[in-house]
Amino acid sequence: MMKKKVGSLTKRYSIDTRARTGVLDTIYRWPKVGNLVYVPYVIGAEYPSSDRKKIIDAMDDFHELTCIRFIPRTSQSDYITIKHGDGCASFVGNIGGEQEVTLHNNGCILHEIRVHELIHTLGYMHMQSSADRDSYMKIIWENIESGMEYNFDKVSIDTHGNFGTSYDYESIMHYGGDAYSINGEITIETLDPSKQNRIGKSVKMSSGDIARVKNMYNCS
Repeated sequence: MMKKKVGSLTKRYSIDTRARTGVLDTIYRWPKVGNLVYVPYVIGAEYPSSDRKKIIDAMDDFHELTCIRFIPRTSQSDYITIKHGDGCASFVGNIGGEQEVTLHNNGCILHEIRVHELIHTLGYMHMQSSADRDSYMKIIWENIESGMEYNFDKVSIDTHGNFGTSYDYESIMHYGGDAYSINGEITIETLDPSKQNRIGKSVKMSSGDIARVKNMYNCS
């Protein structure tokens, strides 16, 4: 199930998604040594040095704020390869072997998208697909582009957990209010009107994003 790739368009909308919450099955975790979690990476040679620096800058956010350490791959069998592919997309968690993270340099090199996709690699999906999302928002189905409704599916609490955090409107993993709109109208209406203009606007990890990463990997 988790070998499905998820991604984001230039507005950070997902091509395919299942949850705000993290995958519960520990088979999808990256290895932890002591209090640090290591994710080996390779950055494609096709990126100019300026874009390579931007990708590493996004990794540095995790180094500064969490226990995650992205390290250049040497001989590790499980690792991510960041490529100039089609759109912005990532698998969720450690699926084993080489796994691609695609970051097209036309839009995907934005800092918030780089961070967003790296969070996918750690095991988190999107906020608004949480099993309890109906307590926080209403999906306006008639405004959603035909064929894209699956992007608003909810996950089961049996496979995903919130890892001790509450619903996070400011998560960098949240859709914007007009995601996949067919008519320019909103597709996600927050039940608290004061939150409407806050969803999908974050350019950095929220305190909740940081807590979820730490709690998933049980580290400080």
